[in-house]
Amino acid sequence: TNRPCIHPRGYNSAVARMAKRYGVTDILLASDSPLAIEWARNQTEYDVHWLDQDREKVGEMPLENKLEGTKRWIEYRQDMTPEEVGGALEEIDFLSHGQLMIGGMRSFFSRAIVYQMAARNNAFIPWVGIDGYSLRIPCHQGTPYSELECPIKLSDPLPSRSPPTLPPASPEPAEVRRGSTGERFAHTGIRFPRPCSMKQALASIQNARPFEGGSEFMPDVDFRNCATDPADYDAVLSELFGADKPGEPVKPFQFGGGIRGKPTTMGKYFGRGMDAVSMWVRGSVGRVQELPPRPTRIPPQKDRWARHLGCTGDNAYDCMFGKSTPTEERADPDELAVAQGIWDNERACFAANGTSCKGDAGGSVYLPIILHAWTTRWVFPMNGCSHGHRTVCSNRVISHINLPKTREDRVFLSIHMRMGDSCDIMEYEERYNNPWEWGRKEKKTPSWTNRPCIHPRGYNSAVARMAKRYGVTDILLASDSPLAIEWARNQTEYDVHWLDQDREKVGEMPLENKLEGTKRWIEYRQDMTPEEVGGALEEIDFLSHGQLMIGGMRSFFSRAIVYQMAARNNAFIPWVGIDGYSLRIPCHQGTPYSELECPIKLSDPLPSSSPPDST
Repeated sequence: TNRPCIHPRGYNSAVARMAKRYGVTDILLASDSPLAIEWARNQTEYDVHWLDQDREKVGEMPLENKLEGTKRWIEYRQDMTPEEVGGALEEIDFLSHGQLMIGGMRSFFSRAIVYQMAARNNAFIPWVGIDGYSLRIPCHQGTPYSELECPIKLSDPLPSRSPPTLPPASPEPAEVRRGSTGERFAHTGIRFPRPCSMKQALASIQNARPFEGGSEFMPDVDFRNCATDPADYDAVLSELFGADKPGEPVKPFQFGGGIRGKPTTMGKYFGRGMDAVSMWVRGSVGRVQELPPRPTRIPPQKDRWARHLGCTGDNAYDCMFGKSTPTEERADPDELAVAQGIWDNERACFAANGTSCKGDAGGSVYLPIILHAWTTRWVFPMNGCSHGHRTVCSNRVISHINLPKTREDRVFLSIHMRMGDSCDIMEYEERYNNPWEWGRKEKKTPSWTNRPCIHPRGYNSAVARMAKRYGVTDILLASDSPLAIEWARNQTEYDVHWLDQDREKVGEMPLENKLEGTKRWIEYRQDMTPEEVGGALEEIDFLSHGQLMIGGMRSFFSRAIVYQMAARNNAFIPWVGIDGYSLRIPCHQGTPYSELECPIKLSDPLPSSSPPDST
């Protein structure tokens, strides 16, 4: 029947012309073809957004379709479901938010989008007919659609069949600056929170109530008034640590090599750094304007994770976790004075006995969190992508929206659902103050190592408690399991956001995995690709934008996220240990991570194994 279409790569020239003419930054994409999504994932110059839909049914090329003749066209198909029909309407609405249009102008669907765009923008819309047709195609008098096809009785002249050529663009030097450049997900339209000021951080320390122990920490925190520009926050840290003066970081620490020679995980890399930071905070009393520790340099090709990331420099650590540089902005004098006071007056007490100074009701808990937050933001800036330290980067976000977009009082809950390769036992309820004894042998098979995880529905009670206490509106989700994404799509009370990643490889339960024993754990896998390695780093960065946290606190990955959240917010973070563990789990002295596991030498009491009623 000769109904042609253009392959996605045939759109590249038109996109380039639009970009040159109008300065395109974002692309809103609609297509019934998986080829279009593959094209979108390969874009490097634009942020590309599309609706999360199943394109397999209507996306196959008609010549490969078992239906013959006109029966294959969408209007004749009898096997449509609500997803395909609703999806078409959603895509018209979604693309109408754009300002420029490329489409097949012989298609009624494309022309409908152009008119919707004009309606939404109250403006005429620049467009390209990728199929060679004009928006005002030649009139076919007598057809039922002559008026729509020819709203003006005039066919457009075709002056040339050769599109204009574009000169090669000269690359612009990358801007190197910490602060707001790290807000990599701002293009999503999600209004992420901003850091608290130093004065607010001090007030939170002074007004804190004591921690009562257990696997839940829900202090009185109000993030609504926190509105500090990240660049201003970083300017204070830059001057506090004397980063604008010549010098090298103190006490470099060993970064790679795993635990006692064994392979390690991304979370444990972070743990080693936090261990060094904690010892530095304790040991450098009174020595302000001293750069925090940095790891020894390891070439990326010699690190098992960094070698996947397209590192542009010679340091695996910079490639994965980024590097801080002095900001050009000067700190606010009042904010710097407050930070200096906290650092000088409180750190001596903390270093001497692991607690805050006398009279600080909750300081023994909150002070190390604030001090670690500042050093964490400097040592782990997570700007590897925004500062060009690696090329394997992705910030594609999928959002499941339930709340009005005009909602202002946003509160973000970050959730790390540890599943996939990380466990071999599935439980369905939260282990409130009842931590599992890991490694307990209850089965005789060598592949059973007793690493439990909680099914997504086991998170519901903790989410409800967080929502009741803090008024949660948005959930930032990270998981290696497709079950977690299914849970997210079924939420009706919150907007849920997650990164668009393939979770099939690491997302299967280990008992279904062909690998046996410890070979299934992520640190032993040899089949990892850049997507899985980069995805882990992206998820730490993405969840750090939240203000509240639910995760498995026995997991180095979850704890890394909590510290990153405190670093980004300049505040202590309410959290729930879904696995029954506290963020400060009992110390295992002699391990490389004792400081991270026990920043204060105290194991937490477990007052009750019954979570409070959240109804």
